Amino acid sequence: MIDYAKLLIPRKVVELQLMAGDETPASLPISVRGLNAVDFTNLLGEYSEELGLIFDTIEDLEKPNEAEIQTVVIQILSKAPELIADALVLVTDYELPRNVLTQMSITHQLQLVSGMVEITIESNGGLKKLQEVVVSVVRKVGLQNRQEV
Repeated sequence: MIDYAKLLIPRKVVELQLMAGDETPASLPISVRGLNAVDFTNLLGEYSEELGLIFDTIEDLEKPNEAEIQTVVIQILSKAPELIADALVLVTDYELPRNVLTQMSITHQLQLVSGMVEITIESNGGLKKLQEVVVSVVRKVGLQNRQEV
């Protein structure tokens, strides 16, 4: 029998650090997963230009370390905040409403996006393999969109 669980994108619990009203540190666990083909297609339909810019930014990275991923995440947040909000809704499987995600602190958004990026890269065989496929698709869609105009 096939173990279908091995085909699923893994999840990661991101602990968002909160300050309770009495200044007692607390945390809120949020489960995120990587982007899948359906997510990517939906985002590409809405944000093809922004995704093109993002993948141009990461195209030259070989094996990014955590600092490089954080830098890319910050660039993505600055270039495409609406894309990030929509992606986070998808990778949290609608656990958090979009209006909550858009009002979170940058620190919390960075934590969630970092988890999403990490799992997306790992579950697709590494950054290079993911880049090859995604950059090709983004460029094709971008060319099609330009030809339609």
